[in-house]
Amino acid sequence: MTVILTILVILIIAAIVFVTLMLVKKGKSKISDDKEKAEEILKNQEEAKKKATQDQLPFEDIRKGVVILKNGIFLKILEVPSVNTQLMEPNEREVVRETYAQILNSLNFKIQFYKQSRLVDINEYLSMLEETERLEKNEFKAKGLNEYNYFIRELIRENSVQTKRDYVVISFKEESKKKIKDDPNSLRKYKKNNDDTTLEENDEFYQKEKLYEKAHRILHQREQVLEKQIRRLGVSAKKLNNEELFELFYTTYNRDRSVYQSMKGKNPKDFAGLFVKREEI
Repeated sequence: MTVILTILVILIIAAIVFVTLMLVKKGKSKISDDKEKAEEILKNQEEAKKKATQDQLPFEDIRKGVVILKNGIFLKILEVPSVNTQLMEPNEREVVRETYAQILNSLNFKIQFYKQSRLVDINEYLSMLEETERLEKNEFKAKGLNEYNYFIRELIRENSVQTKRDYVVISFKEESKKKIKDDPNSLRKYKKNNDDTTLEENDEFYQKEKLYEKAHRILHQREQVLEKQIRRLGVSAKKLNNEELFELFYTTYNRDRSVYQSMKGKNPKDFAGLFVKREEI
């Protein structure tokens, strides 16, 4: 009888231990599952945020100095130095106005003007002044540098330092979407190796490439015409390359941040992370 009771006690204890271990294991498994679910939710939220940011941006791509918008518009942007008419004689100002009017009337395509104000970080300049003052052996000059440094610091404390840049935007958009008829065999050269894409998908890619080539050609022609006309004002327009275009848009979307976090070292292809965050929209 004693042996039977001992066996029963052992079995009961073993059952209790087994149930306890199963409950602990189940609890750990549940915690692990909850953790994985939480991580998955966070990952999905980040992906949704990134996707939402991309949806907010109007850009599809930037290629060879051409900005491609999602609405089918192609852009080229020129930076144009401003003409200071304040220091001119009245007759000189009149000549500039007349020339400007003639330029606008001579164009057979639309242009837009864009002015951007940029905050300037002059900490480097101030550090240079301090270093120059430290190395200056002439006491009188050192004192002058010290006073100038103090003046600049007081000036920027009350007023932000800004530069202004002027741009001219040239645009092109295909008026009617005409289907380009071509030999299907010629589309094969656009097909990637080991790719199972259909002929229709290749055809869509081909259509986009043809449209881009046309837009690039027309914008280049308009750009040359505009550059020639602008030279009549005594200034030269500068074509913006890919990096300069990204910098322009980055500064537009991140006016304050661009002062201390420049475009250098950024990957231009990372559109979403480069410009704005969802909560900033």
